[in-house]
Amino acid sequence: MTHKHLTMIGALLLVGLLAGAAEAAPAAKGYSLTVEVTGAKETTGVVRAALFNDPVAFPDGKFSQDAAVPLKGKTSVRLVFRNLPAGVYAISLYHDADNNDKFGKTLGLPKESYGFSVVKAEVMSKPKFEDAKFEVKKNTSITIPLLGP
Repeated sequence: MTHKHLTMIGALLLVGLLAGAAEAAPAAKGYSLTVEVTGAKETTGVVRAALFNDPVAFPDGKFSQDAAVPLKGKTSVRLVFRNLPAGVYAISLYHDADNNDKFGKTLGLPKESYGFSVVKAEVMSKPKFEDAKFEVKKNTSITIPLLGP
């Protein structure tokens, strides 16, 4: 074999290795999660949501991502969480009707509407992660109805 042939074979091997590495690399940083929040009784204020992947932190501890979207005269909003690795998650959210960045309560009872992923009925206490969990292994969409007052 000539030097020219060896160089050509080397180049082809390098191209093949690079192509194999490109196939092994993830195509994107992660998945997106679209959350449709429905049933606001008022059309002012902001829907605030927290996304959890830690069962111990759910529903009001350290979250992995958060989002806030104003209602602007509507009774529903869409929140989008991006670049999520595949995994198990849960969401807690509330309608901050007075836009004071606090979940309103009176004597421990909610003054503002709230919601949790998977939970579709009013609750008397905070749900456990196990009750609100869902899986993300592709781009995913879910709906969470606002509950309570």
